Amino acid sequence: MTTTIIVDDSDLSSTIYSEGWTVAGVSDAKSLEYNSTVHIGASNGLELTFRFSGHRVSVYGTVVAPLSNGLPTSTYTIDGAPLTATNFTGGNLATIPDLQSHLLFYESPTLQEGQHNLTITLSNITNGSPAYYLDFFTVEMFTPNGMSQVIVDDSDAAVIYTGNWTEGHAFNDFLGTDHKSSNLGNANVTFEFNGTSISAFGSFATANDPASLLDFYIDSTHASRYEAPQAGNILRNVPFFSKSGLSPGPHTLLIKSNPSAPWWLDYLIYFQSDAATSSSPPTNGDGNQGSSGGSSPPVGAIAGGVVGGVVLLLGLAALWYFRRRKQQTQVLSVATVSETQQYRGSATIGTTGLTPNEKAFPPSTPGTATFGTNSQHNSSSVPGRPATIPAPAHSASSDVGSHGLQPQREVDGGVRLASGDEDDESYVPEILPPSYARY
Repeated sequence: MTTTIIVDDSDLSSTIYSEGWTVAGVSDAKSLEYNSTVHIGASNGLELTFRFSGHRVSVYGTVVAPLSNGLPTSTYTIDGAPLTATNFTGGNLATIPDLQSHLLFYESPTLQEGQHNLTITLSNITNGSPAYYLDFFTVEMFTPNGMSQVIVDDSDAAVIYTGNWTEGHAFNDFLGTDHKSSNLGNANVTFEFNGTSISAFGSFATANDPASLLDFYIDSTHASRYEAPQAGNILRNVPFFSKSGLSPGPHTLLIKSNPSAPWWLDYLIYFQSDAATSSSPPTNGDGNQGSSGGSSPPVGAIAGGVVGGVVLLLGLAALWYFRRRKQQTQVLSVATVSETQQYRGSATIGTTGLTPNEKAFPPSTPGTATFGTNSQHNSSSVPGRPATIPAPAHSASSDVGSHGLQPQREVDGGVRLASGDEDDESYVPEILPPSYARY
């Protein structure tokens, strides 16, 4: 689905004019140009550049009695492509005897969605030849920018008709179509939109009696009544209704026709304050999706990417933590085995301290020790400690053997092999292993 925005000739943020253009109001009381402004070019070589984002652009203007004055001459180029002459469409405009506005001067081919520049150059203008009257541009895009004026034709599927309506075609209607109401009333229009203002445009025959009578409602609240003036001929592009200052968000416009003279609905324009109604581009044909241009990325995709990134980081952090913990456990396990092998054996600790006994060091279950008079079995690994461990005090009689030598206490780890006669109770070893102490 494509959205069409309308850009007035007076919007200098998107249109750059060379010197020589003249700014004017409506060219005639019956022309009713959009926003009541036109730019008039009456000299050869005058140029303007219109910058837009989308995939198609159209140019609309006013002609003054082309049957007698002829049509203005101009060329068009997009992004430096070969020039294209004015391609007036919708009928033989050269036969129009009077002034007509809102006529299609140029329509581009389908472009790649994105940023483009349209350049218009005036040529073959001489004394007495018609001037060029620029009124507005329309741009078709897949994702409208925020703060845009969206134009909706009467033939759009979003415009819902109930009651007695007749579809018509005229070259001087927007997009060449209109909807005519019945003079019996009971002809209503409903349109839902998302914006802060809305206007309705159409035509009526002023010579009819009774005059056309319309009632307009916004969100079920009566907003305005329009009664067509008695002025003579048919008027086109008449602003039947305009309402601004609406709260941002969805609204519903309802138009009710009263029993009166018929009228024609041509188009609606509403101000869209955001891009909430964006649509997806087609994936084949002339509307192939191109570069995104000035369109905004989807919020859902951004949010999903952020959440996915956070989950990935958390997963990596958890994986690093468990791998590091596993490595530390393996290192601790190796150290435990080493120390256990180093301290294999048992020791008997009495009330007076550690009593060396070579019989306490036979091969035994690693990590097992007997403490005090009650036995405890500790299956945990033996932690490493500094080499200088204070030994408990002993009496001289307990440490001195019959040969009068005092044994030497080692402070490092390791196994000490006893020597001498194991059956000799008076035997005292010369070297004792390090003493055990509570930590």
